[in-house]
Formats: sequence, C-alpha cells, structure tokens
Amino acid sequence: LALAAIVAVVAAGVVAIRTVEMGPVLDALGIDHPRDVATDPEASWEQRLALGYIGGRIFLDHPLTGVGWQGSSEEPSYAPYLDDARERFPDLPERALPSPEHAWGVQNGYLQAAADMGVLGLAAFLAFLLVPLRAAWRAGAAGAVPILWLLVAMGVWIGLGLVAGIPLVGLTWLGIGLSAAAASWTET
Repeated sequence: LALAAIVAVVAAGVVAIRTVEMGPVLDALGIDHPRDVATDPEASWEQRLALGYIGGRIFLDHPLTGVGWQGSSEEPSYAPYLDDARERFPDLPERALPSPEHAWGVQNGYLQAAADMGVLGLAAFLAFLLVPLRAAWRAGAAGAVPILWLLVAMGVWIGLGLVAGIPLVGLTWLGIGLSAAAASWTET
C-alpha cells in the first residue's frame, strides 16, 4: 500500500511538472490540452526526426571523414539539406530547423558521430560503448550493474548529441569504470 502511494505521488509529480512533454500520454488518456503549431510539444519528435534526417544526409555525403567535430551544427554543413528537410517535414515550424540563430545540431549521439567524424568516428564511438559492455558481460554477475548502467547510457545517447560536460558523459564514464572494476574483480 505504501509502495502504491509512493508511485502515485511520483506519477502525479511527473504529470504536474512535465505536462508539456506528456502531451501524447495525456492525449491517449483523453485529456485535451491546447495546441499551437509553433509551440506544439509533439513538434520536438518531428524536429528530432528532421535533425536526424539532416545528420544522415551529412553522413551519406561525407562517409569517410565526416564534416569535423561539431561540424554538423555549423551552417555550411547543414544548409544544403534544409530544403529537403522542409519538404519531408512540412508541418515543422521554421524555428525547429537549424539556423545561425538555432544551431540545434543532430541531437543523436550515434548519428552525430557518423556525420561529424565519418564511419571511423562512428566505429570509435561504438567501441567506446561496446568494449566496456563486453567486459562487464564477461564479468558475469559482477557485471550486472555496469551492464544496466551502460545500456541506459547507450539509450540516452539516442536522444542527445555529443556535447562535452553534459551529465550523460559522466554517466557513461561511470559505466565504463564500473565495467573495468567488475572485470578486475572476476580476474582475482
């Protein structure tokens, strides 16, 4: 009963604080909320798709070396694909697309690694995540927490770009450190 009460309080708090982001959930429950095309919260999903589309196009045109670290958020890199993005995502507000005023970037770590650093950079980024994951897996039961930690980090990288200093970087490095610790515990 206490656990159910805690879950209810947390859920109520999430809904109260994050009502804007919970628009799709509220719609599914039949709870209406005002819509404005320019500020519609669902546009963020369409925006991420558009930014991913632009990042994918950058990668396809520069597969070996990419456009340089953080280059996908610079106008010379994304500008050639804006018209195509506008065509593919006609309902997306103009301010949701990258511009000199809004250097949104790709906002997906994997796509950004590919667009910015090419196939070799993407391989390095994947190795950065998968090598510690394998080490934790080989550690057996001692690797359970590092595996979960790294899987969470890998999932969150889908929604965030490569930016130094964000908390996800710390989460990822802690997962790598836990993997190394788990591997060393099983060797002794």
